[in-house]
Amino acid sequence: MTHTEIDDGHVYNFYLDDLTYKDQMFAYAQMSKRFMNKPFGSPLDIVGNYDWHEAFPYEEHLFNDAEGKPLVDFATAKVVDFGCGPGRMVNRARKLFNHVDGIDVTEYAIEYAREHFKGSKFYVSSGIDVGNAPVGAYDIVFSTIAIQHIPCKTIRENIFRGIESILAPGGYMSIQVAYNARQEAGVWSHDTEHASYDSDFWNAKATNGHADMVINANDLDKVQADLEKIYDNVTLKLVNVDKLYGNLNGHYHAPYWASEWLFIQAQKRI
Repeated sequence: MTHTEIDDGHVYNFYLDDLTYKDQMFAYAQMSKRFMNKPFGSPLDIVGNYDWHEAFPYEEHLFNDAEGKPLVDFATAKVVDFGCGPGRMVNRARKLFNHVDGIDVTEYAIEYAREHFKGSKFYVSSGIDVGNAPVGAYDIVFSTIAIQHIPCKTIRENIFRGIESILAPGGYMSIQVAYNARQEAGVWSHDTEHASYDSDFWNAKATNGHADMVINANDLDKVQADLEKIYDNVTLKLVNVDKLYGNLNGHYHAPYWASEWLFIQAQKRI
């Protein structure tokens, strides 16, 4: 069931039956929008370590299965990037697919993407949902360096259910999040406090690396089980990044807590 309410000019789409934390979801979403819509020198600055991310082979892990076979027919598939920002991965995906759209919480970045990627459609998320992206339209909903920055499990579940709603039957959610087998959540510095996988850090004052979701070895089974409540054929794959931070094809990534990227694929039930 989808619940829609208007607050502060934004539409909030709820895909959860239990709305116990509705007010907290509002508050977190509003904080996230304020943080991500603050002035940057360029919309591209929203993406930290931009050149390093451009060098990482995300397509290999997002659009192929565990055996390296394409998830879908690239020539006919419709795909959308959740957390697209200014369109970095939209630009890359358009080299593979004929139809690529984007969803983001940041109006500032969406304006840039609309200007630079004509032919793609872009939808603004309230911060807890997939915006007004069309239901049942996409063969793949993919995401990179976005969902790991949402430290509220309830919001992530609402987003995962929203993603399920915009997938065509048999379509795939394919996302990347951060992982470290031994890392624990907590206060790390004066402006950095990360949340455990199971928690809802409603009082986060910032996002985009200042308040992340920490997934460690104790969480993998829970991630699998949680997504299997919504999707079929859930698979998890770890790819080392710690050894690449210093030099990835000549590009540097500032030290970050994740030692691996966790790629998660899940299929909409038919």
